[in-house]
Amino acid sequence: MMALLLALLAPPDTTKLLVSVELSETQERVVVEALELDGALYLPSAQLAAFVGTEVASGPWVGLDAIRAAFPTVTVAWIRNEMRVVLIDRMRSLPASRRAHQAVVARSQWALQVPAWSGPFFSAAVDDSLHGLFEYGYTWRGRMSLAGRMDDRATASWGATLSPSPHLFISYQDGVYQPPTFSGRAAAGPLWLSATYTPSLPVDVQGLVRVGAVQLFGSRQYGVATVGGSQWSVQVARDWRGRMAGRFTLGPSYASPFSFPITKLR
Repeated sequence: MMALLLALLAPPDTTKLLVSVELSETQERVVVEALELDGALYLPSAQLAAFVGTEVASGPWVGLDAIRAAFPTVTVAWIRNEMRVVLIDRMRSLPASRRAHQAVVARSQWALQVPAWSGPFFSAAVDDSLHGLFEYGYTWRGRMSLAGRMDDRATASWGATLSPSPHLFISYQDGVYQPPTFSGRAAAGPLWLSATYTPSLPVDVQGLVRVGAVQLFGSRQYGVATVGGSQWSVQVARDWRGRMAGRFTLGPSYASPFSFPITKLR
């Protein structure tokens, strides 16, 4: 009811915020326009549903307490001074978390399904305000793809991807209002490496190596060491500005080797 009143009445004391919503299990994030009223934060339901893979609320806005009630095993951390909402889904209750985990398992077991068909593709979409978008391209056996998009305002983007084996993925993206971006991922045995390059920006590099029960992850922002078994884990992390954190877990709780341990909720 409160979310509905916010949407319909938009009281003057309601603050609009740009907030980064992050899912720790996938390392993905989306920036949304949220509402804050009396210290309570409300997220747009449609954008949140698209991000986590399922509808959380029927109204236009959903509060953090409603998310916690809908998914009791998901920790929802609102870090106000960093303008971040972090969803920690160690039990993989959200469809987006399950899909990410299944993709990792498939790659590690060489079970990634590659479509056997090849050919051109085309799609068109239109909304109730008569704005439309066309997408076209060509794909070859799921290993190579060339694609372009253009909307009714002549805004266009294009790109190419190449995945000659389950161990290598290379991508190039460009567009009218976006800079060219090159990215690549490689996996070989216990080593996983990812890099992204955009002109005028520093290269973003991430890597992970597994040695027995130990997983070592590093990025341009921080590094994390994780060791553990099925019923316990210990993590030590350090960001390159000097901050350190640690985490100990006992019981069947998943510790993501990619994430800096959460130590505060506000």
